Amino acid sequence: MDCIDQLSADGPVEGLAGNGLICFAELERAVSRTTDEQMNLLFGVSARQAKVVACLAHQPFMTRTKLAHQQRYDLASISPLVSPLVAEGIAMKSRRHDHRSWCISLTMRGSQMVVNIGAALKTIDDRSMRALANDEQYFFVALLKRLLTNAEPQSVAVAEDVASQLAGVAFLRHMR
Repeated sequence: MDCIDQLSADGPVEGLAGNGLICFAELERAVSRTTDEQMNLLFGVSARQAKVVACLAHQPFMTRTKLAHQQRYDLASISPLVSPLVAEGIAMKSRRHDHRSWCISLTMRGSQMVVNIGAALKTIDDRSMRALANDEQYFFVALLKRLLTNAEPQSVAVAEDVASQLAGVAFLRHMR
């Protein structure tokens, strides 16, 4: 692309005053909504559940704690994702090494879904990225990876900065 100024800013992103993180959040929401719709239509699972299925395909017999850590979810978020998969016969719970905890693994049906989920996600990805040339796709993905890498450590620093600013405002109000 010759000039970034030639990009269209039509749509919901236009009124966001150029805030990159808000634009990124809007993009994430749109992609998530599309992916959820497609995963539900094709496989009867959400995009987050499809991600769990893919994770279990690579590392079978995971505890809920390990699965939550791998998926970067809190422990409370895992049960609502896994329970429907178990109820639908896609995953199963069993006791393995440590008899005090449950391990989650894929059933035969779940294992068969993995290839189809991967193909569907690739199709969604291809359709989403088709407006970009190959080199633009490469740089876009590289930038997204860098943003994701930087986002986690900064979230703590940003929270501390905001808390500090709020504490300062509260202090000033108290002084009046």
